[in-house]
Amino acid sequence: MRSALGGIGAIANLFLGLYLCAVGALGLVVGGEMFFPLVPVSPENAAVALLVLGSFAVVASVLAISGGRLKRIPQLGWAAVLFLGLTAAVFRGDYRFDGLESFKAHGWMLLGSFVLLCASWVRFKTPSRKRSQY
Repeated sequence: MRSALGGIGAIANLFLGLYLCAVGALGLVVGGEMFFPLVPVSPENAAVALLVLGSFAVVASVLAISGGRLKRIPQLGWAAVLFLGLTAAVFRGDYRFDGLESFKAHGWMLLGSFVLLCASWVRFKTPSRKRSQY
């Protein structure tokens, strides 16, 4: 059960990274300014920031899926940064909720990032499987 939770967390992290890469690439292709209020960068640099964050998430997920405990550290770090970033966004002075729906959406993202952090911790603590050698 523990390894399944950790594996699901790694795959969810992979899809999140691919989504961020797609949004960042779309922003670069379309050009212009991109307003993404959860990432504290200027609108001119938001697409590049999303592409970099997404790329790191993809690499961290692939490493976490592929190998031993040391390769799982980047995914755990990414999950911690994501959770702390979403938590810090609430307390930034320039971030405002547009209403109840915006507050609910942020709450769901915060809950999802906490679950991802827990799954990353479980994945980190789960011992590696011994591979049979033929």
